[in-house]
Amino acid sequence: MKKIFLFSLLSLFLISCSSKKESSLLPWEQGRAVKLTEIRPANENASKIKIRISAKEYARALAEGGNKNTARLVEVYNNSKYDPTTPPEYRVFDVQRGGVWDLLHLATADVIVAAGGYVIPNQQIFFQYLNLMKDLGGGSLQVIRSGRTFDITYVIQD
Repeated sequence: MKKIFLFSLLSLFLISCSSKKESSLLPWEQGRAVKLTEIRPANENASKIKIRISAKEYARALAEGGNKNTARLVEVYNNSKYDPTTPPEYRVFDVQRGGVWDLLHLATADVIVAAGGYVIPNQQIFFQYLNLMKDLGGGSLQVIRSGRTFDITYVIQD
């Protein structure tokens, strides 16, 4: 029952992320939840990684991270140009040891493509997803590191 409630909460959250309602905007610009596979084919060459994280350690990293959780996300553009038809991707900067980003095995210069299989419409949604992962018992990220794509699945448990 708790998983159904959390899934419903996550779905509603992803759908209601933006106040823009113009039909000329692309789904992610409207803040709508869009599966990455609806936009482009799955990357069959992506390396699959499964990481187990202690629920207590994850909760502590979120709560006590302070300046260790101050990593920044900067939107990446293809060929240094803004293309509204391309879903946003975010490069990670300033990852600190001991913070939640480090716990998730993210590093400075990684590019986050998707969270939970969905396009990330903006940075705030991603930060909220990090908090939701604790209640969901895990999550997933698609990350590009040094030109290689990784599908990382996180299991958060005691």
